[in-house]
Amino acid sequence: MAVEDVQQLLDLLELSPEVSELTVQGASGNKITIKRALSIPESVPAIIYSDEDTVEQSEESAEEPETRPLSVNAALVGLFHEANPPIVPGMSIAAGQIVGYIESMRLMNEVVSSVAGTVEAAVTTEGQPVEYGQALFSVIGR
Repeated sequence: MAVEDVQQLLDLLELSPEVSELTVQGASGNKITIKRALSIPESVPAIIYSDEDTVEQSEESAEEPETRPLSVNAALVGLFHEANPPIVPGMSIAAGQIVGYIESMRLMNEVVSSVAGTVEAAVTTEGQPVEYGQALFSVIGR
């Protein structure tokens, strides 16, 4: 497909807001798929807080440090293996830190933490099968 053909497809997609994806196959067998990026509609209401809510919220946060329960989840299906040294409850982890490995199709894939905080519990154990999205570690965020 020529660049002009692709540009025509992009223009067609822009003119048709109800169409979110367009796939075209050329005579030579080449296939091109164009997908529209999702956007948040302007009609979604904004959340507005009153001054009273803000005052109550700031008083509560002054009493307790802000902690959020988070988790490090499996990104694929396989067998979980611990990092070296193993991640144990009470240990601090940083975002981007390798916290374990998932063996899938005989390949070791790194499990990288997307959150920072203190490990509250190791939900999985060495050699345990895990599924996509399953919690591996419970973390109290900073």
